[in-house]
Amino acid sequence: MKIKTYPEATQELRKIAAFCKQQWGIEIAHRLIETYQRNKKRLSSNPYMAPIEPLLANREYVYRGLVIHKYCKVIYRIDETAGIIYIVDVWDTRREPHKI
Repeated sequence: MKIKTYPEATQELRKIAAFCKQQWGIEIAHRLIETYQRNKKRLSSNPYMAPIEPLLANREYVYRGLVIHKYCKVIYRIDETAGIIYIVDVWDTRREPHKI
């Protein structure tokens, strides 16, 4: 499946990486980005690998949440008919759950 990333998701990933760089150094920030890229590739061949995100269960689409780091989760949805996975958010799990 193809993967399309919403600009907001890219922006959130950049914010999280900047925080990691500030707190723990550039090596950790790079590792986070590499982990994101690796998991993005895995998603394209196995889109159902992550569980349905319970905090988003009452939405129009079915969203899934893939934990890529203990503080970072990729939120995505699958469009079966178009064959596209949409990454809609990269969520810092330390934030308030209602802000997802």
